[in-house]
Amino acid sequence: MLSPRSLRINNGELMLSDSAFGPDVHYAGFTLVLDPSDVAEGQRWFDALAVGGRIEMAWQETFWAHGFGKVVDRFGVPWMINVVKQG
Repeated sequence: MLSPRSLRINNGELMLSDSAFGPDVHYAGFTLVLDPSDVAEGQRWFDALAVGGRIEMAWQETFWAHGFGKVVDRFGVPWMINVVKQG
């Protein structure tokens, strides 16, 4: 069992904890969303989360974002990385 931790990302803070219910936990009903400051940073985060995981939507430009992708990390946690187009 690990003690809770926090991760600072730009001006935000993400609080983390392992499961108190054992190692066989299945995540459902949520997605964590990260909003990096630029496309290069977003691509790095996406690539890092994809290692050992599953890409659900490849990193790409969309009509709303300079860069966007969906990935499930190696622990089964779903993520969206989104570099929003301003204006």
